[in-house]
Amino acid sequence: CHRIHCGRPSVPEFGWMKINTSFIDDVASFGCLPGYKLIGDQNRLCLANGAWSGSVTRCVSEVGLAAQRGCESPGIPDNGLKMGSSYGPGAEVYFSCKPGYRLRGNDTILCDHRGFWSHPRPTCIGKFYYDTPLQVKERLMKPLTDIGNVSDTPDETYRTRALSLNVSGVRHVVYFVIDASSSIGERDFLKGVTLARAIIMKINVTERGNRVGVITFSNNAALIVKPLSHTSMDLVLEQLRSINYTGGATASEEALETVERDYLTIWARFRADPKKLKLSIFLISDGTANLGGSAKQVMTILGKGIYSATVYGIGVTSSPNQEALTELVSRPIEDHLFILRDYDSISWLAETLTNGTIDYSVCGSTHRHSADTGKEDVTEARIAGGEDVQNAWSWMVEVKKVNPATNAVSGLCGGSIISRTWILTAAHCVCKVNTNITVRAEEIQIRLGLTDTRNTSLPKNATVKRIVRHENYNGTTFENDIALLELQSNMTYNAHIRPICLPPEKLRNNSDFYRAKNHAFVIGWGGNGKLDTVEKLRQVKVTIHDDANCTRAHNKNPFTDNMICAGGYGEGDSCKGDSGGPLMQAVVRDEYIWTQVGIVSWGHGERCDKRGKPVVYTKVSKYRRWIHQYVPDAQESSQLPLTKGVYP
Repeated sequence: CHRIHCGRPSVPEFGWMKINTSFIDDVASFGCLPGYKLIGDQNRLCLANGAWSGSVTRCVSEVGLAAQRGCESPGIPDNGLKMGSSYGPGAEVYFSCKPGYRLRGNDTILCDHRGFWSHPRPTCIGKFYYDTPLQVKERLMKPLTDIGNVSDTPDETYRTRALSLNVSGVRHVVYFVIDASSSIGERDFLKGVTLARAIIMKINVTERGNRVGVITFSNNAALIVKPLSHTSMDLVLEQLRSINYTGGATASEEALETVERDYLTIWARFRADPKKLKLSIFLISDGTANLGGSAKQVMTILGKGIYSATVYGIGVTSSPNQEALTELVSRPIEDHLFILRDYDSISWLAETLTNGTIDYSVCGSTHRHSADTGKEDVTEARIAGGEDVQNAWSWMVEVKKVNPATNAVSGLCGGSIISRTWILTAAHCVCKVNTNITVRAEEIQIRLGLTDTRNTSLPKNATVKRIVRHENYNGTTFENDIALLELQSNMTYNAHIRPICLPPEKLRNNSDFYRAKNHAFVIGWGGNGKLDTVEKLRQVKVTIHDDANCTRAHNKNPFTDNMICAGGYGEGDSCKGDSGGPLMQAVVRDEYIWTQVGIVSWGHGERCDKRGKPVVYTKVSKYRRWIHQYVPDAQESSQLPLTKGVYP
């Protein structure tokens, strides 16, 4: 095993950098000399894929910005080198990478007469690098858009799923070459087939239009879907359903030779056809197979003459053979090679490509919020001592106690979506002030999809049908501080409204959930240390403490097994108004799957981010059976559970 690192980012010209180490979560800070303006990110974080967050930092002359003739400095790639310091019209700049890194993009860029560079600055990719599935989806949509939807008849079933474009005079022939060797395994092989199916749904196969072929390879290569025989989407999909995993060695050369031979027959068949043939190949593999040597020679043939194939590579696993895949794909590499960390990413990508939208019913998924920082794809993104949230954490809910007659607000809390009709919150949020009496359902107002409390257009109001407070809630000790709100009608999931995962009741020994010294995030509209509430949703990163630490910190109040504590000791923290909101942890994966491990419950004092003691949270895993009584369709985190959450 090797500890993931990001290497050293480049020091900007006319600037400085401050950095200690370059492992995951380490931060590099940048600044510029007097007279120069910082362009890019001031602080950058080392991510799990061995890359630095944000964009390369550059220092540009403030005088030059006002009267610029030519191009701005392109900057220096992380772990790379730049040669050339003249940026006037006609100037060329050259790039290379340090040992252990490979260049993705053009090694030479030219400043044109308009003051624009001919190509983007390239990047230097290390061995830990992988693409997020969202990035791959965005980059794949271009070639899929170019592959037109040419059909004989208006087949509405597939038309709605395929891109509705016509490319006059072109017949696309697309082969999917899928690794079925033992290094892949059956589960991951089938997910590769699922991805191929999703892409095929975008192509729309017809008798007089596009055709596809599917080849699997292990010890031998097998042509499963034949472009000349399977001439409709129905036939292709039926054939894909019968595909089988074989296992064994890796006959990559034979698979590519199968493409070569089969395409020759297609070319001969349509030689007199006025439509131009366009060959594309998608190679789906873990990248660890022997993909060099003669396989490269066959791919060289496929790139010329009547073939002139465009080749895309989708490499999978945490350590794909990127160099071998690089030799096989078309140029530019950044448009044709996609590295996914695992086949779970492929599942998301396949679903997104098929539907054209994300399935928002999947719990805890957000490609915006990094599990390392809580920020949106690590762009600069405040809860006490926290940060403003630019877009909603989509499961966050505003819970208000109001007087129905006067509409006066008597309390503000948070809550979280756990199903289409249920909100999870704290019991004390649904009690009359300083009592154990539960308020009536009409005294609770819910707003969904909310970031800024002043916003009256985007958020959705929801009516509460029933309040279910834990039957053993104690308003003095805050034991069993948990409640459920049932809505009058189902909510409609979208990018701003979706559920969060719940933790399993039992965890593996190596689970990161609740582990002391691990980090979690709190979100809410509570005070920032100065105000009782804030208008914009805020978030803060806190450290989880062990039970002994929590008991010592709260020795005058009962701290039980149904509670956890986090934050305090100088960290930012939850505050008045954050009650009922989620304490969240995420498994560090491409998908950023978030799980609610706690509910904001209680703490000492009103100083919020100044308090020394950690805040106490209701431990959600202890209440999974209780929640399941009312919300059987609440989704459980599938990352590290010991059980599947089946309750008697």
